[in-house]
Amino acid sequence: MDYADAIIPAVEKTPLSSQVPEVRQDVRLFPIDQNLGLYIIASLPLNAPTPRLPDLRLQDFQTSRLPESPTSRPFKKMSYRICKMIEVENGHLLSKHPDKCRFPHGHTRKVELIFEADTLDDREMVFDFKLIGRMIGDFLETYDHALCMNTEDPKFAFFKEAYGDRIIGFQGEDPTTEVMARTIYNHTRAALETFVADSDPEYPVRPCVRIATIRVWETTSSWAEYCE
Repeated sequence: MDYADAIIPAVEKTPLSSQVPEVRQDVRLFPIDQNLGLYIIASLPLNAPTPRLPDLRLQDFQTSRLPESPTSRPFKKMSYRICKMIEVENGHLLSKHPDKCRFPHGHTRKVELIFEADTLDDREMVFDFKLIGRMIGDFLETYDHALCMNTEDPKFAFFKEAYGDRIIGFQGEDPTTEVMARTIYNHTRAALETFVADSDPEYPVRPCVRIATIRVWETTSSWAEYCE
């Protein structure tokens, strides 16, 4: 890329922040990353021709960040992520729904459990995939071929008496896919903390590992997720 062609005139188009002590006619801006608002500012002799970036001397430069714009992307540190997908056949009944979802119905749910860490362990892993099943497998098993209901639904007591632990009550709220994602997140977070505190020497989990998000698919085209 020819940086001379990409110069944005400092005075005419770009309001500089107070980090730049003085704006003169001989100040030129060379964009490094416009999305992040990063530019190189070069002080050049007045009326000098615009040089190519490689031709400028180191002492001509100072780096600066321009004020945030609506299109600026916040800087995010890169990390490693792993994901385990577990499939569950599960039903729910949404008491507050105005249409068909207020009746008992089921979904083949796919639950994505996504973990991340800024570094890898001494085995070049975030941690071993099999630990995800240990953390959450038994909990998700309680949802398999079960019906989730709002405890305030008038029929909750009837279903609970008839089907026992195959009826899972959600205290005062409908078990939407969003609510289920939050519930699974909270359980997984507690399980992760336990595995970190009482780490298996054969399959250790480091304190830096965290949950990135929990995503629950309701259909092949619809999902909800929860993260903190």
